[in-house]
Amino acid sequence: MNTTNRKCEYCHKSIDHRGPKAKTCNNTCKQYAMEVRQGKREPVPELEVETKPEVEAIDRTELEKQLAEMDKVIAESENELMHFEEEAVGLDYQLESKLLMKNFRLRESKNDFTIKHFHSSGEITGSELLKYSTEVIRYPFEKLENPLFSSMGNPIQPFVATINGDKNTGKTVLGVLISNELTNYLGSKVLHVLDFENRDRAAAYYGLTKSSSENLLFKYAKSYNEIVDTLGKDNYEFLILDSIQGLKLSYENLKSIKRDFPKLSIFCVIKGANKSIVDASSISFETEAYSDLGINGANARVFVDGISNEEQQVDIFLNQDRGFSIRF
Repeated sequence: MNTTNRKCEYCHKSIDHRGPKAKTCNNTCKQYAMEVRQGKREPVPELEVETKPEVEAIDRTELEKQLAEMDKVIAESENELMHFEEEAVGLDYQLESKLLMKNFRLRESKNDFTIKHFHSSGEITGSELLKYSTEVIRYPFEKLENPLFSSMGNPIQPFVATINGDKNTGKTVLGVLISNELTNYLGSKVLHVLDFENRDRAAAYYGLTKSSSENLLFKYAKSYNEIVDTLGKDNYEFLILDSIQGLKLSYENLKSIKRDFPKLSIFCVIKGANKSIVDASSISFETEAYSDLGINGANARVFVDGISNEEQQVDIFLNQDRGFSIRF
């Protein structure tokens, strides 16, 4: 008689621990099984056993070839940058910016490849951790031919930035301008989330800039869960939240977003003090309103790792042609 892999007639749990003549796991199941046979009780459906798909073995040789090819392409990119800096006469700043971002994206891709094919497998230990280590990479903003980005230094990917200031000091305007630069200049995917108070104002500002991009999703949200659900539908590189208070987001919500989307950089528009989020940020824009010859606008002092360079102050203003721009 087979005494292994036996199941209870009623609940289908294992009864291998019981005697060879037992057909149920206890007297209750014995009574219920009899009632099922008499038509007095519905039978319990037997759960299907979930079979996990076989994990395909990692072909280390092929992966290492791809990794070596990436290293080669990165080295060529770095040589191209070095040659440009040494030989260029009458510097082509736009070309330099393209070369800098190309090098950044190549190193970013290598990190992603290493994490996906080596770290995520859980099969590397000891000396292999050093062999397949990832690089801490920084956005090359400081050298880009773009005043907004150059004011932000070279932040580590990902980063948190805050836009802080009193009411009507240009925080939402600055969020729109940052969004435009990220999508149009860097070609990054941006999710710009607005609360009820700021959504119409931001929509008007987007209209004034006359800038649109397929990489931008401008969205009004009512809850944290709605924001997370939207983030999960695309590969966003940047998230702009305007405002933290209006969207009713806590520091714990922010930490959860950072954990669930580890490559996502976040700009937080804050009304007043929020020490936890400010402390978590490496970049801070502090806005202040001004009036110049009848034109209302706002300045933003930029702090990088707590230090402000007073020579680099973002000035957001409304020109006579009703288009927003940035100057220093």
